Amino acid sequence: QIIYKNVYLIQMTIKELHNLVVTSIFNTTQVKSLFSGLSQSHILIQLNRWVKNGTIIRLRRGLYMFPDININEYAVASALYNPSYISLESALNHQGIIPDIPNTLTSVCTTTPRNFTTPMGKFAYSRIKTSLFFGYTLETDTQSKLPYSIAYPEKALLDLIYIRNYHKLTDLRVSWESLDMTRLKKYAKIYPRWVRQLVESYV
Repeated sequence: QIIYKNVYLIQMTIKELHNLVVTSIFNTTQVKSLFSGLSQSHILIQLNRWVKNGTIIRLRRGLYMFPDININEYAVASALYNPSYISLESALNHQGIIPDIPNTLTSVCTTTPRNFTTPMGKFAYSRIKTSLFFGYTLETDTQSKLPYSIAYPEKALLDLIYIRNYHKLTDLRVSWESLDMTRLKKYAKIYPRWVRQLVESYV
């Protein structure tokens, strides 16, 4: 048993979970801490039941959200795999630099590349060297209040060239006039020489 607002709880109900969880996305560790008076097996069984009947959504193993809360897909991407930031095609399209809309939300990370297929969509994480993990800004989803990081457009373009191994940009319909050329050249200096030379040939 645990005490919540002077009431003894002998089982975990979805109403109690809603009352106790203060974040839009939550994990198993949080739930176990909130219901510390219950056995871990009971908690896991109940969570699995709620996933099966649609009461909660499993984003990946041990990570959940309530279906009645609107959450920006960028905030979901950040919660799924960290440290990471939105970049590549998703960031460039979001910022109006390229017109093509990816069917997978793309991010970069410094650890093992991962792909997730969730009820909220598909998410892909490409690995980048730690020395190149910069050039992003922290945003907050206005509805869920969850934070996420997204690359500046100039950084997203450099990430795209580097990670996708582009050696020509004619296939990319880039709105060069929308980019900050000073920032682009500054960031490009930190990338390998071939990336810098490719960018310089277009600016």
